[in-house]
Amino acid sequence: MNFLSFITDNRKLRNAAFAVMAAGAAVGFSSCESFYFEEGDCDPHYYVKYVYNMNMEWADAFSSQVNSVELYVIDPKTGDLVGKYYEDDINRLSQPGYLMPVDLKPGTYDFVAWCGLTNNQEDLFSLPDVIEHRDHIHCTLARSFEGEKAFQNKQLNALFHGKINATLPDEQGDHIVEVSLIKNTNNINLSLQHISGLELTSDMFTVTMSEANGHLAHDNSLINDDEIEFRPWHIRSGAVDITGTKADDSANLNYFMAEISTSRLMADRDPRINIVENETGNVVYSIPIVQWATTFRSQQYKDVNNNIHTITDDQEYLDRESDYNIMLYLDNKKDGGWIAAAIYINSWKVVLQDADVH
Repeated sequence: MNFLSFITDNRKLRNAAFAVMAAGAAVGFSSCESFYFEEGDCDPHYYVKYVYNMNMEWADAFSSQVNSVELYVIDPKTGDLVGKYYEDDINRLSQPGYLMPVDLKPGTYDFVAWCGLTNNQEDLFSLPDVIEHRDHIHCTLARSFEGEKAFQNKQLNALFHGKINATLPDEQGDHIVEVSLIKNTNNINLSLQHISGLELTSDMFTVTMSEANGHLAHDNSLINDDEIEFRPWHIRSGAVDITGTKADDSANLNYFMAEISTSRLMADRDPRINIVENETGNVVYSIPIVQWATTFRSQQYKDVNNNIHTITDDQEYLDRESDYNIMLYLDNKKDGGWIAAAIYINSWKVVLQDADVH
């Protein structure tokens, strides 16, 4: 073999080797049979991303509002627990784009997440100590008792729920399952304002809301439970100087305020906020909070970017809204008693002229 034929034959051999290597590398991207497979990681990697944009801003607030995550992975055919993952490091959860790695085999699973169970003050929501099946992943609100009456008078920590069925592919690379969250806790701020100068004090009224919503299933539906009487976690009263703003001589706008925390509100139920005058024991007013909140609301809302969104489903509205402000204006009747001049729910006015509050 002369020198020229030696170079030619080796060039052909080298080109053939490069072709084999390139083909192997191309196959490796999909099946991990790379010529240099021992130098790379050819396993699939799975992560769970949590998103909380089911709010009135349509903006993801997960990093600012969630302080813990408990994830349960379920075999959808048997309902058995496959894996459990936990994170309560605020530094990690508050990072934009937080991803939770999960060590699972390729396949189809149900992912159930309860977020916010950890609270720096009190753990008001809890899951069973032993969880082996889908039916065990239910969340219970703590409550106190007076005799047989259950009540709750704490400010509830924010509780979130998420659930999705997803398939993890048997392909190399990073695969992300996105779990959308719903906030289950609500704060109701109730304000009674007397426009005729009558002093209102913090011990004048008893405010309660009764509902059997303290037991939530793995799919976030309500499980049969005892009725809980939700009582204010904060009450205050006072007066605001309104001199010069009214035609009569009254100088003060007197108010009574109470804040109540409650668990998930459902569109097909009718919890009521009852206001009782302590001196007489009379029910001053009974407010159907779900009915009024869903009836007297807008159909369209702007997000943080001024995009218009339409809400036609009452349950979606209740799941997006977590703060309810109710203002009840009271005045005197000439023949005694009080009347409700108007009621505002989240700035929407309900006119009740000449209505007897009793």
